[in-house]
Amino acid sequence: MDGTGYSLVVTKHYRSEREKSGEGVKEGKDFVYSFFIFDLSSNLIVAYGYSLKREAYEMALEALRDLGVEVDSLRADKYYKSTLDNFSDSEVYLIPKSNATIKGGKRWREMVLRFMRNPLEYLEEYFKRERAESLISSIKRHYMLRL
Repeated sequence: MDGTGYSLVVTKHYRSEREKSGEGVKEGKDFVYSFFIFDLSSNLIVAYGYSLKREAYEMALEALRDLGVEVDSLRADKYYKSTLDNFSDSEVYLIPKSNATIKGGKRWREMVLRFMRNPLEYLEEYFKRERAESLISSIKRHYMLRL
């Protein structure tokens, strides 16, 4: 799973604005937010959400629930720690933020310990999410060039 922001203003780029402001970009009229959940075995989008505010993640989760899809495992970036709660029956792979601690819920501790015990295997699974980033990049190039 992965999300991104699409610029509605030619002079602004989502990644540049994020880097300039530190962590995040203020919600407003400059970006449309999207969130995609992919099936890595077929490279198909299973669910997605989009919004002018940061509700895209919740919209994608709602679409996933409506479809009745069961998720065996998922990979997300450090901003989606809440996936541990939303996918309680799934194997979740996250790379914790640099200031993260082992303090937290049982699932968080289990995930961090899995990472510490066998980092190579864990990272091999986690980095399968790069395929999702490649797919989003492909979608952006394909459709944004047509505008």
